[in-house]
Amino acid sequence: MDGKEDNRKAAYGQHQQRKQQKTGEEVKRVANEDIREYAKKRNVKLWEIAALFGCNDGNFSRKLRIELNVSDKKRIMDIVDRIKRSRNNESR
Repeated sequence: MDGKEDNRKAAYGQHQQRKQQKTGEEVKRVANEDIREYAKKRNVKLWEIAALFGCNDGNFSRKLRIELNVSDKKRIMDIVDRIKRSRNNESR
């Protein structure tokens, strides 16, 4: 990117911040951020989780757009742990 593009992006970001301050808008939160961070910290890709969850990665990503219920979150976190354990066992 050139300098002009960077300046435009920075100006837009500042504009959004001022707009939020004026209107009192909340900053948008990413749905299922806890699951995304849990997987990221364990170096597990979403497509790996999707395979064991029983759907393709596109459908899984769409599913994550809306906050999941507690039981689905637990199931996904269990899958992440299972993937991480299998990697640890393979490296031994």
